[in-house]
Amino acid sequence: MRTLLVAITLCLFSASVVASQMYRWVDDSGVAQFGQNPPSDRAYERVQQRTAPPPGGQLRQPEVRPEADERQRESSVEDRSAREAREAQRERECRELEQRLQTLQNNPRLRFTNDNGELEVMGEDQRQEMIRDTRSDLATYCAD
Repeated sequence: MRTLLVAITLCLFSASVVASQMYRWVDDSGVAQFGQNPPSDRAYERVQQRTAPPPGGQLRQPEVRPEADERQRESSVEDRSAREAREAQRERECRELEQRLQTLQNNPRLRFTNDNGELEVMGEDQRQEMIRDTRSDLATYCAD
């Protein structure tokens, strides 16, 4: 197995060395000929060889089309306006959370309307739980 691996490696290496020179010439009937050994009795020229692109590489730079560039610019403007709208909404919600926290902290006797439409006084345990929840929401969504 090791011998086979060494033989394949040597073959590949020697093939790249041998194939490094290419020549072009025109034969007696006017047909262009190519080979690795130049003819001794006629004029020839050396052919420039291009190497293959790397795996996963590009052959050329992609063409930039003006309409594609304009569409990209429009989408970036839309993205920016959507991002600004989301940020404004987040700011409003954070202000509401801050106001709710102040109300909960500054008013120990709060009332709320129950499911039957009657006013009830909020208990201290429920108020402390709402304060904890509001602080948690502020830390999660409004921390800058």
